[in-house]
Amino acid sequence: MRISFVADYRSPIACQWIDRVAGAGHDVHVVSSRRSGDGPVGYPVTFEPLGPLAVAEMWLRVDPAQDDGQSSRTSRAPTTALTASLMQMAFRHFGPVSLHQHVRRLDEKLRQSRPDVIHAMRLPFEAMAVASTSLHARIPFLASIWGNDLTLHAESSSVLGRATRKTLRRVDALHTDCQRDQRLAAAWGFDERRPVLVIPGSGGVRTEAFCPAGPNLRTELGIPSDAKVLLNPRGIREYLDIPAFFDAIAPVLAARADAHVICTGMRGNLQAETHAGAITSRDRIHLLPALAFDQMPDLYRSADVSVSLSKHDGTPNTLLESMASGCFPVVAPVESVLEWITHEVNGLVVSASDPTAISSTLLRALDDIQLRERARSMNVSRIATDASLDACMGRALDFYELVAQPNSPGA
Repeated sequence: MRISFVADYRSPIACQWIDRVAGAGHDVHVVSSRRSGDGPVGYPVTFEPLGPLAVAEMWLRVDPAQDDGQSSRTSRAPTTALTASLMQMAFRHFGPVSLHQHVRRLDEKLRQSRPDVIHAMRLPFEAMAVASTSLHARIPFLASIWGNDLTLHAESSSVLGRATRKTLRRVDALHTDCQRDQRLAAAWGFDERRPVLVIPGSGGVRTEAFCPAGPNLRTELGIPSDAKVLLNPRGIREYLDIPAFFDAIAPVLAARADAHVICTGMRGNLQAETHAGAITSRDRIHLLPALAFDQMPDLYRSADVSVSLSKHDGTPNTLLESMASGCFPVVAPVESVLEWITHEVNGLVVSASDPTAISSTLLRALDDIQLRERARSMNVSRIATDASLDACMGRALDFYELVAQPNSPGA
């Protein structure tokens, strides 16, 4: 089968999915919406800037601090708050308009690949661009919803809202990383009679890498082997309450002299550096740059507790990876996250904006060894059963066969 992907090819989770499809013997072609520096990968990858962030990156050589659920975990150049704010405004109010000059070239590239299925791996702006081509009406068109496409972006402006509704009415099949987004997609215009798939946005967790046994980074970070370690793997995101997080860890560090905190994607960020610098126990806060994807398993194994306190989310890949690695999850009560975590069973749930409650919850997570051990066993087992890369991508490959059938619903 020939499958054309329209995706942000900088993203390691998009690459993992595409690589697995290509490895299964399918003829793969990729149109990347953002410029990627990767070399030859065994299948053609071309570039077409889709959305204002891609255009700005191309012309201004900036890499805006825009998170869309599939951002690369490699280091980025720093971005000022003003630049990030302007890019967010452009993303929300002018994004769909910016597609017009690129739709024709996207259409030509897709025609040249002669696909049996087109898979756009995000709503803004990959699926929106495909929905504007002439091919979407003749070739089965699958779209993925990742992260905050519906709960944050679609609601952020009338322009993005209209484009979201138009796109979901045109897609022939839908992949989401949580059950919640299947329900929301129907409210935004998706025909529920059409094929649907619910698996992680990355295609699943590489459980041979993300597992409790293996090396960790404690020695490299100067953290004692017997320390209690909290990990925030989320970095800086618009939908994370960074001040509340740092306000919460200050009393944790004061109460537990053996506690350390690791934060990825925060080194050099003015907001994170300022908040961390105001904490007395700054020497036990380890602000790291964004790490390469293959460093993440060792990072999870360095921690006892993983903290994900978001206001919007799909199913975070960091959550699934931490669960597979035996790291105890503390999460906010986001509907999609609660599809995986049950309070006081396999994790703890706390408000993302209440520092006092977060502190108490984190201290309990560190102190309750029995809860952590029970959760570890449950979480490792569940990821192996419900979210492993092999199992999930097997379902995805079957899904492509279904979508490609001329008599499938919506095809």
